[in-house]
Amino acid sequence: MDDFKKPKFYVKELSLEDTIEAIIDSSKSSIHVYDYFVVYPLRDTIYRIYSADRHLMHENFISICEVTNPLSPWFQTEGKKPEKSVK
Repeated sequence: MDDFKKPKFYVKELSLEDTIEAIIDSSKSSIHVYDYFVVYPLRDTIYRIYSADRHLMHENFISICEVTNPLSPWFQTEGKKPEKSVK
């Protein structure tokens, strides 16, 4: 736990407002609520997310900031093998 006190980490509390919005958006999108818990509290802080998680390409996230997949054209979905996008 001491690592989280180092300057390389930015820890922000999850507000009630962000929690409610995350639960609502999660239920509408069928994206796990924890994905929202990671992003929503930082929406005024972050300008880019690096992730291969297909869920973070959803409009709810790309409307907050740029989402870049460093492994493109490959995507990762929790619990599944990586998949190559067919665009």
